[in-house]
Amino acid sequence: MKVYEKCNELKGTNADAKTIADWAYMNRICPIEFEYGLEVNNYPDELKTIAGITCAKNSCGHNCVMEFLNSEVKV
Repeated sequence: MKVYEKCNELKGTNADAKTIADWAYMNRICPIEFEYGLEVNNYPDELKTIAGITCAKNSCGHNCVMEFLNSEVKV
């Protein structure tokens, strides 16, 4: 499962990765802020870890968000 699919599952939505990335970019939400931006309970620790790794190796921006959203998640 991709991160964007997990985000959809958490929110009960069906957005593609680009739509979520556009939302994040317009709202200036970087991957490490998704926990708060999505406003969901029980945000998985694995997503926090993936966000931290993605942000550590990239400059935050649209490409960083897309890499995060397209990462594989096991939860």
